[in-house]
Amino acid sequence: MTDVSSAVITRLKSHGHTFEVLVDCNKAIEYKKGVKLELNDILAVPEIFKDSKKGEKISEHELSEAFNTTDRNECIKQILEKGEVQLTAEYRKKLIDEKKKKIMDLIVRNAVDSKTNLPHPLTRIELAMEHAKISIDPFKEPNAQLKEIVKKLAPILPISLERRTLEIRIPPKYAASVFGVVQKYGEISKQTWGSDGSWLGTVIVPAGLQDALMNSLNKLTHGDVYIKIMESEKLWI
Repeated sequence: MTDVSSAVITRLKSHGHTFEVLVDCNKAIEYKKGVKLELNDILAVPEIFKDSKKGEKISEHELSEAFNTTDRNECIKQILEKGEVQLTAEYRKKLIDEKKKKIMDLIVRNAVDSKTNLPHPLTRIELAMEHAKISIDPFKEPNAQLKEIVKKLAPILPISLERRTLEIRIPPKYAASVFGVVQKYGEISKQTWGSDGSWLGTVIVPAGLQDALMNSLNKLTHGDVYIKIMESEKLWI
């Protein structure tokens, strides 16, 4: 059991009733993510309340109405799985910071400056997000928030989300060792190996990674590599 003094509420509203259990914030979130934990490790008290602050307990009739069972453990599991965890300020900040970092990484990978066609540095994106007062949803997946955030950034940051299709030819003496670098940065949609051991591929890369890929290939081959931009596709704004 967790300490009651540091416990938070997980609340579920169903069938006109409110169900509350007192939990350890971190462990309740882990449980919702699918981590297998014992109820005793999550709960502060093994009770289901209609109002935990007043100490009002739920009745068996109300449990049966909402969950089709009066088995307390089964009802608690459903409340933990479907209910909303009241986050501590510290944990909420942690979730927001994690989501923000992932969103910024997505923008760095996929976006370029629409005026210069160069990638935006991470610090520039972070400053623009602060200037635009971007709000991060701690529970929503980064990809699901990306489109709306880029729209809010567009008035203050020249930004275009794109992906590029490159044709790359690597000579025989570098082909085997450099092939893995290509896979790291992009998706190989087509490839052939020449009779001399050279490699020719069509590679789709997020626009923000194009320069990094080209720089890596030029460095590893000492400039002995052929790279041509075949197509540039805008994603959305």
